[in-house]
Amino acid sequence: MVHAVLWAGQRAVLVEFGSLAEMMPFQLQFQQSPLPGQREVIAAERSIMLDFRTRKDAQAAVRQIRKLRPRAQKQQLPGKLTVDVHYEGAELDAVAEELGMSRQALIDWHLATDWISAFTAAEPGLMQCVPGELLNKRRSRKSASPVINPGAEPQDLPAGAVVLAGVYSGIWPRANPGTWRQIGHLAAPVAPILREDSAEGPSQGSTEATTAGAGDTATAPQQFAAVYPGLIPPGTVVKYRPVQEQVTVQAGGSARNREELQPRADAVLEVLDPGEETLIQDLGRIGWAGLGVPSSGALDTAALRQANQLVGNEDSAAGLEVLGGGLRLLARQTAVLAVTGAEVELTVTGTDNAARSNMALHGTGSSEGNSPAGAAVVRKVPQRAPFWLFPGEELELSAPNCGLRSYVAVSGGLAVSETLGSASTDTHSALGPGPVTQGQSFALVGATSRFVGIADVSRTPLPSTQAPGAPGCVRLRFVPGPREELFAGTRGRNPGLAALVSQPWSVLKDSSRSSVFLTTTDEEPEVSALQIPGHAERAAEPVPRGAVLIPPDGMPVLCLADYPVVSEHPVIGVVVREDLGLTGQLSAGTQVDFVAVDPTSLIPIP
Repeated sequence: MVHAVLWAGQRAVLVEFGSLAEMMPFQLQFQQSPLPGQREVIAAERSIMLDFRTRKDAQAAVRQIRKLRPRAQKQQLPGKLTVDVHYEGAELDAVAEELGMSRQALIDWHLATDWISAFTAAEPGLMQCVPGELLNKRRSRKSASPVINPGAEPQDLPAGAVVLAGVYSGIWPRANPGTWRQIGHLAAPVAPILREDSAEGPSQGSTEATTAGAGDTATAPQQFAAVYPGLIPPGTVVKYRPVQEQVTVQAGGSARNREELQPRADAVLEVLDPGEETLIQDLGRIGWAGLGVPSSGALDTAALRQANQLVGNEDSAAGLEVLGGGLRLLARQTAVLAVTGAEVELTVTGTDNAARSNMALHGTGSSEGNSPAGAAVVRKVPQRAPFWLFPGEELELSAPNCGLRSYVAVSGGLAVSETLGSASTDTHSALGPGPVTQGQSFALVGATSRFVGIADVSRTPLPSTQAPGAPGCVRLRFVPGPREELFAGTRGRNPGLAALVSQPWSVLKDSSRSSVFLTTTDEEPEVSALQIPGHAERAAEPVPRGAVLIPPDGMPVLCLADYPVVSEHPVIGVVVREDLGLTGQLSAGTQVDFVAVDPTSLIPIP
C-alpha cells in the first residue's frame, strides 16, 4: 500500500511504502507496465522514485499511483537463477561466530534460503537480495532471518565476492572497498537474465538460468555481463549452489580502454596533453538507474548540445568534457570543431604552408600578423562558433576565466565504443571509456557535416551570475522536497529551509562529477537547523540528479550526474533542471545562494 507520494523536483516523484514487502509488487508493476512518460524506476528498501519526461506526465502519474493496487501474484517475475559459489570467504568464520552458528550451519542456511533480488545499493551493480520469507506477509512470527552486522571499516572486496550485510545477500560487482562481509566467491560469472529490447534500458523476461555454462543462460547483452559479474534484475529468485572451485571474476572495461589507446590509421585528432582531466561524455545512460547505474553524461548538457549543433552533429554525439582547460589537440586530418561551456581562450598554432580557406582564417578565426612560408602561425578562434583545424595544427584551451568545464565537439562525431548504450565516462561506476590520455587518438563516426554554425541551445549562464541581494553569488533555484518536512518546526515554519536560503555557501575544492560539497561562509553560520538526528537509522532512498542532500554536519551536498542512485541522507530540495548545467560549472571558492521556487513558474517562494 502506498503511504505517500512526494515530489522530488519538477519531474520526479518519491513513492513511500511501509515495508519492503509492500514496495516489491509496485516495483515490478512499474517495470513491466511503465506509466506514460516514465523514464526511470529506482527502488530502495521502502520507497521508489519515478522520473518522467515532462511535469505533465509526472502530475498524471501522481493521480494514477494513488489509485494503483498491484497484485503480487499477477506480477511476472524475471526468472530463476542458480549461482555456483565457492564458500571460502575472508569473513565466513567470523560471521558464523557472531551469529552463534557453526561454519557449516551458516553455509547451509545460505544455501537453503530462497533469495529474491530486491533493489540496488549505493555500490553500482550490487543487487541486494532478501530472504523470500521476509516478503511473505503471512510468514510465521517465529521465522527470523539472521541479521549480519556490516564491517566496522571498509575492506577490499574482489569482483564476484558473495557478501552479506543486514538481512541481505549479494554479489559484489567490482574490486572495490566495502563494509559487506564476504563468505564466498562466484565459481563462474553470472550471466544476467536480460533481453536487450531497448537501447535506453533493460527489460525483464521470464526465464531460468544458471552460472554453470553459457548453454543454460537466456540471451543477455554480453557487455552487461562483462561490466558487472553479478547484476541480477529485481524480482529474480536466486538459489546458491556449493562447488569446490572458484574463478577469478574481473569487471569489464580495461580491454576496451587499451584498444582505444592504440594508434589509428584513420585518426582525425590526437591528444598532446589532456590537461587536468578530459573525459568522453554524451547525454548519458537513461533507463539503467534501477540497476544502480547513474545517468552520467555531460554535467553541462546545454553546452554539449550547443557544441554538437554548431558542428552539425546530433545532440547526443560524444564530445570531450575538459576540466580546468589545458587540453591540447593535434589535427591529423582536416576537421571542424566547436568549443562551448567555460570561458576559455582558444589558440591554434600551425605552419604557414598549410592550405587554408579564407573562411578558416578570416571568417571564424583571425591570423596574427604575416609570417614567412613555413613559419609558425598563431591564430585565435572564438568560442561557440565552428572553426577549421587543418593537418598539423594544434588547438590549445587556456585555463577558464569563468566556469569550470569546456566541451569540444568535432563535426562527424567521435568514434567511441559504448557501454550500456552510452559512450559517457562514469567516474563513480567505472563504466565507459577511461580518462583521455596523452597520445590517444580519435576517428570520426561519419563525414564532416555541411550544416554548421547553427545552434538553438542557449548557453549556460556561468558563475559570474549575480544573485539578487548577494553580489558575487551564483543563484541556484531549487524545488523543496521530498524530505523538507524533516527540517520543519512549529507553526508552519521550516527552520531548515530558512537556514539553507538565508546564507551564502562556498564550493569546496574536493568537489567532483559526483558531488559538489558546500560549506558556509558566514562568520556566525546558522546550520543547527540542518543538523537533524537519526541519519544512521534512516533507510536509504533514491536520489535524483540535482538533489540537495543534508549530511549529519548540516553542510549541503549537491548530487551531480555520477552520484550513486540511493543515499541515506535526506533530500531537502532538488535544483531545477534549468540550473543543472550551472552546477557543473561551479569551481572551488564559488559562492552559492539557494532560492526556493515554484516548480512550474520558477517564481521564488516567499
